[in-house]
Amino acid sequence: MKQNFWQERWETGRTAFHQSDVHPMLREHAPELVRPDDRVLVPLCGKSLDLMYLAQLARGSEGAVLGVEFIEQAVREFFTENALEYEDQGDGRFVSGNVEMYCRDFLSPGAEIADLGPVNFIYDRAALVALSDDTRETYARHVTSLAAPGALMFLVTFEYDQSKVGGPPFSIAPDIVHGLYAKHFTIEERVREAQPPLNPRFTEGGVQSVSEVAYVLRRKG
Repeated sequence: MKQNFWQERWETGRTAFHQSDVHPMLREHAPELVRPDDRVLVPLCGKSLDLMYLAQLARGSEGAVLGVEFIEQAVREFFTENALEYEDQGDGRFVSGNVEMYCRDFLSPGAEIADLGPVNFIYDRAALVALSDDTRETYARHVTSLAAPGALMFLVTFEYDQSKVGGPPFSIAPDIVHGLYAKHFTIEERVREAQPPLNPRFTEGGVQSVSEVAYVLRRKG
């Protein structure tokens, strides 16, 4: 799951992970979780429409939605496809209203992400599930470093029989979530929904059901 893998996916239009609407779990639960003045972080965001929805919720005087995505094509397509005028401020930072997009590698050991924090809300729908196990700890460490005390995270994962087919998206069992985050966050499983697999590769591999699971995490301290 290196950079060239995702770069090639975007260049060839194989972006089935991009959804054409706001994620229903986010739409249902975010209004009670996101405050108007929150600084919201969406790591590995692609060009998700969820950014637009979160920008409506975090529209107080201090509110902002910060998307981090290392594929510049995805960043620019987000603004053009949503008919947003934006300013290229250099150093990989693009701004339109209360939405700020950072073209950076969130996973590099020396990732230049310190200026993004602290944030009050983190939304992860397609980040953790896209990462193989050798990169998850780095990712979780960076997320944790940016979370202010009391910050909330809305985390959406998948669970399925990964012995039949591999990711991405990867199956993320509850013990993986707790192993990555329990030291610094309280963890509540909020939603669990079983559904037929949407990816034909999963069906062809014999996966008959996929559980989509949403967690609410709160930063300790």
